[in-house]
Amino acid sequence: MRPLALVACAVTIAAVPSPHALPAQGSEVPVPYREAVALLEFIKHPSPPKGAFKPLEAPRWDVARLMSFIAEIRLILTDVNEPDRKERAFSHRDVQVSLTRRSGTPFKTFAHLARIYSNPYPQYSALSFTPAGEGVIVNVADWYRLTFVREKGALRLSRVDYLNEDAD
Repeated sequence: MRPLALVACAVTIAAVPSPHALPAQGSEVPVPYREAVALLEFIKHPSPPKGAFKPLEAPRWDVARLMSFIAEIRLILTDVNEPDRKERAFSHRDVQVSLTRRSGTPFKTFAHLARIYSNPYPQYSALSFTPAGEGVIVNVADWYRLTFVREKGALRLSRVDYLNEDAD
């Protein structure tokens, strides 16, 4: 009976997440990362989305407030499914125009990120954090990697990498 107890204990220990991993929304966010998570909380849908992804079903965000979460120097977007996987850089103004018009790559990226994070299941919205200099990298499950830099004393989003390979 004793060996079984040791096996059960080992499995329990192995299943414990790392200190900077959160199972999903509603978990306590470590203080240094709350600014980054505030962006996700701001853009998420008021209730879990249903059906196929449609960018125009994204919440109607206060664009000025959303822009306050985004680095002023530029926003880099990447998508693992793009043939060249090229980094696409957008000026602060370009992002603002895209969000205001509710069209274009930055808007579609935020609309999809909001949809993914709004799903209350860990395979969509579990968060993990990796310190990066004065900033932080936030992984939204296996879907997105968000890079935040310290700018004017606040964490600002500078890069969004879409990581989920679409099935062909």
